[in-house]
Amino acid sequence: NEDASPAPAPAAPPARRGPPPELRAPVVRARPRLRVPSRCARRGHAGVATISVRIDAQGEVVGVDLAASAGCSRLDEAALEAAARYRFHPGTRDGEPTPWQVLLEVRFERPGA
Repeated sequence: NEDASPAPAPAAPPARRGPPPELRAPVVRARPRLRVPSRCARRGHAGVATISVRIDAQGEVVGVDLAASAGCSRLDEAALEAAARYRFHPGTRDGEPTPWQVLLEVRFERPGA
């Protein structure tokens, strides 16, 4: 039984020369009206859903996923639907539009709060 010697560590990537890239996050340009399910409103459900939003280089939403629940599946669905209708000014890297992924919090408050 011979002990295997550890594999050599991979070579480090070459050092990037020059200044770090200039990154600018996407900016919301259109925020849709939030549609609260009537059943949830009547029952006084409230909470915050966190939605992972994928944005293309043109600022259009190309995908949404639930990252954290508001505690009610109907509120979560309403948050996902709203997030899909958002519109953004695209994020940039060194001045060039580029795809991004952001987290968006959608807050549902109790009626009259």
